[in-house]
Amino acid sequence: MLINDIYTIRSFIYYVAVFNLAAESHVDRSIDKPENFIKSNILGVYNLLESILICQKKFRNNIKLIHVSTDEVYGDLVNGKSDENFPYNPSSPYSATKAGADHLIKAYIRTYKISALISNGFGDKIVVSHDICHKHSMSSYGGHGYSHILENIAPRMAQRGFTKDQINAIIIENPARLLTFS
Repeated sequence: MLINDIYTIRSFIYYVAVFNLAAESHVDRSIDKPENFIKSNILGVYNLLESILICQKKFRNNIKLIHVSTDEVYGDLVNGKSDENFPYNPSSPYSATKAGADHLIKAYIRTYKISALISNGFGDKIVVSHDICHKHSMSSYGGHGYSHILENIAPRMAQRGFTKDQINAIIIENPARLLTFS
């Protein structure tokens, strides 16, 4: 869902967690038209944060935000790979808007005490999820059911070269760690 207006997402009052993934991506497109990236990656995140804050204050629902950013916020690397302790050094409108969103979330964590996690594109934070919020998603009503990931997705991952340890990390360990808040 594209978050462009705060009233669109007030239905969050029933949610436990919200995942914010890339609304706008691709560096080349950000160079051609940065306005779309500013609207989605900065204003969209602002509206998401304000909606979470409203739910927290008005409905006493402490929704957890999991924001998937990008390692491009660290800029060009001379050698090796970045980690989340590197300084921000964005080099395109895309990475600058993602960095702006990261900083806005950090400010809301500090100022308003919202629960949030920012992931900057590292493999130990990859998760696979499956939505089961409606009864038609359950196997007894013709949907994939709770076992869909284990019965269908995990075997496909193995066929595509994922090791058992990688599958276990993506399906079990990473989600458990990401959804644990102190």
